[in-house]
Amino acid sequence: MSTIEADRGLPAPPWSRRSIKPRGVLWLGLCALLVWAPAHAVIKAGHTLFARGAVMAQQPGGGVRLIGSGMPVYEGDVLTTARRSYAIIHFEDGTKMTMRPETVFTVDKFSEKRGKESLWLRLFKGGMRAITGLVSRRNSEGFKIRTAVATIGIRGTDFTARFCDASCAREAERRRGGLAELPGARVAGRMAFVRGTAQRTSAAGAKRRLVVGTAVFEGDILETGSHSVAVLAFRDATRVTLQAGTRFQIERLRYKKRVPQESSAFLRLLRGGLRIVTGLIGKTRPKSFQVATPVATIGIRGTGFDLVCQGDCVSGEQAQARPAGLAQRGLALIGFFLPAATAQAQPTNNGLFVLPWLGTTLVNFNGREIPLNANQNAFFRRGLTVPVMLPSIPPAILNNLGPRPDSMPFNPKLFDSQRGTKTGLQVDVRKGGVEIVSKDAAGKVEKIYVAGGEAAQVAGGEATLVTREAFMVNDPFTPSPADLNAKGEPKQQPRTPDSLSCQM
Repeated sequence: MSTIEADRGLPAPPWSRRSIKPRGVLWLGLCALLVWAPAHAVIKAGHTLFARGAVMAQQPGGGVRLIGSGMPVYEGDVLTTARRSYAIIHFEDGTKMTMRPETVFTVDKFSEKRGKESLWLRLFKGGMRAITGLVSRRNSEGFKIRTAVATIGIRGTDFTARFCDASCAREAERRRGGLAELPGARVAGRMAFVRGTAQRTSAAGAKRRLVVGTAVFEGDILETGSHSVAVLAFRDATRVTLQAGTRFQIERLRYKKRVPQESSAFLRLLRGGLRIVTGLIGKTRPKSFQVATPVATIGIRGTGFDLVCQGDCVSGEQAQARPAGLAQRGLALIGFFLPAATAQAQPTNNGLFVLPWLGTTLVNFNGREIPLNANQNAFFRRGLTVPVMLPSIPPAILNNLGPRPDSMPFNPKLFDSQRGTKTGLQVDVRKGGVEIVSKDAAGKVEKIYVAGGEAAQVAGGEATLVTREAFMVNDPFTPSPADLNAKGEPKQQPRTPDSLSCQM
């Protein structure tokens, strides 16, 4: 028995053994309407790769036509699937879209012209799964799905969107607990604030502009432009301000709330400056939270601190750790307590500044661990054996620090994990990402970014991240490409004589 047959509240997929019965002469008459040609010039947007059941299309002001496998789909078409009907639409740019039963959507706009690539759809009812093609890859703003409650901006992805009623909650309850680990990279953090320009480069080399709510992942490199600043919020409540002209990498950020001993963070400052206030990883496993720079590695003990790396701090390689002799240790102690003793190596804005303002910051420099308490500011440079203790922060550094990250507001909904079974629009993202734009009851525009492996819902005018549900991920009406053969048909499909289909 298939999964869907075990769930009585949902109709069986068209290729299951509970296929719909033909309707005799009326059905044969409808099949005869398949041959249709538009009365005026319209743009071909794609064709039906596969159709099962009653799938209809209608041009504005035109008649209804029943479409089968291989038939064209035009710009302006309103497409409808009947109950227990199903279709896969293949757009000219390579986008594939599966229509669930009882779905209605229209192709508002389609263009493959260089620089004007666009695919705008409007979903009125039901649900669909889309795997995007060239339009979204060439123009990140060119693929949109509009609904009555929100607009979905597509960023080269594989996702499902569905209007839900009480039946979704029933399906979710029956299938709950069946998802141990879902595909999709784990989100490490999200942008809480961006002023100016900032971008992320993924481990695979893909670049993307950063906006509030954008998800970031392990391996990402984040960069801010000149005169720009950004604040990043991690899952464990660590907050990081990226100063102007900063290049910063998230090498590892693994936070497990239920298994804190497996949590760890390793960040790398490549250029520029950071302001960091540590979160739960720093409180529960301080030895597992480190920030590397080309000059020294920073450890913490429940800390807030600033780092500024410039000049040869950027261009050189990280100093190799080596044992410190008695003379070096003695000199380090003298330099720590008597800053004047290191006057021969005053800062020249050409090295690493470590400026603690909360808790204790541990600096691993030349193989030694140097503790700095709040307001014990220090300067480190390659070639020195000890840090230079600073009586005050140089104005050039102080004026460019940016806001303290714990002073910036952050929308907690960006890390919500409530159940997504309310009546409204449900969105599940398998790969890539989507941006959902909606309006709340007061008319305020809200934006939320949903990354691969995440889900969201729009209910009552409010968009929130939610727990991924099996009824969305394992929907039998939205199979993955691996479940289809070369013709776009389900691989295991009984060919019974009473199947409701018209093959052209």
